[in-house]
Amino acid sequence: MSGVAQVLDDREKMVVFAAALLDKCPNAAQRAKELPVDHCFSPGIYGRVLHIPAGNIIVGRIHKEPCLNILLTGDILIRMDDGSKARMSAPFVFKSEAGRQKIGVALTDTVWMTVHPNPADETDPDKLVALYTVDTFEQFDALQAEKQKALAQGDGQ
Repeated sequence: MSGVAQVLDDREKMVVFAAALLDKCPNAAQRAKELPVDHCFSPGIYGRVLHIPAGNIIVGRIHKEPCLNILLTGDILIRMDDGSKARMSAPFVFKSEAGRQKIGVALTDTVWMTVHPNPADETDPDKLVALYTVDTFEQFDALQAEKQKALAQGDGQ
């Protein structure tokens, strides 16, 4: 299987896995929307801190750009869209590449932070979610295609 075909296969498995989890736990999506989130700002930097009680299932959004992940407290099982799995215990820091998605099950009360560049010093949480994430892999792929087209035309960075 080619690299691209493998990525697409892994993504499809992730989508199916997330849907199955949410189907088996119908209140999980609503509970995830209600989890406490803190927004931290410093000039040029945005930090999003998610508080995940033990036992909660989280289906993360797909990030448009790489970001820093910091597990501040807790213990969580993570499955990535490439099929890899890990048990992470705080303190733990890692970089997520653009286009990655994670599903997590908090084994203990967990605090997870993502850190993003914020050159415009935006402070509206809804605008920040739209600025840094997409809902689907199709949206991410379309965004990447637009970037490639702009680069090819000499309009992009």
